[in-house]
Amino acid sequence: MLKIIKLLLISFIGLFCITGCNFLKPEAKQIKEERQMLSTNNIKVFYKVSERTLFPEVQMVQLQTILHDFSSQNTHIIIEEKISKRKIAKIAKSKLGKKYEWGGNGPYAYDCSGFTKEVFKRNGITLPRVSIKQAEVGKKIKRVKSLKKGDLVFFTSRNHHKVDHVGIYLGHGKFIHASNFHHKIVISPLREYKRYFKWGRRFT
Repeated sequence: MLKIIKLLLISFIGLFCITGCNFLKPEAKQIKEERQMLSTNNIKVFYKVSERTLFPEVQMVQLQTILHDFSSQNTHIIIEEKISKRKIAKIAKSKLGKKYEWGGNGPYAYDCSGFTKEVFKRNGITLPRVSIKQAEVGKKIKRVKSLKKGDLVFFTSRNHHKVDHVGIYLGHGKFIHASNFHHKIVISPLREYKRYFKWGRRFT
């Protein structure tokens, strides 16, 4: 009799796992919908109990897992961005004092766009060679106050309104550039060039 009861219990458990446990598994469509409800700027959290779910806690566990994964990924992206901006600034500063030379591509002399191209190349980003073309790629930043460390900054000259100079914004109102006036790579206050500022471009 005891053996019969054990067999019945085993059969019942097996049947439950085959037919009943499937609803406890997260459905791919539902997971996709939940992920779509999350955004980097505004994480929208929702809690919906399916009619097929006997245990509401299961859905909450799913949602908590998704939030944890999303948060980890988002934090990783933010950290990578900070490292990238820091690296751009570090590489750029390592060139301080290098000679300015029109058409210079380094390693001993640079012009403005040759300098920015080299710095970004060492950070895994390929830029066009000349400043007017570099001004056409990346995310456009129209206002000075919206600039962030690692952004390219573009300027016109007194003679015309086309882009003819480029540097790298370092934050705190300063940028680094290969200056024809100073005959070398220098760090300058952006306020001194503000009236010639055209726009910025962001790649990180």
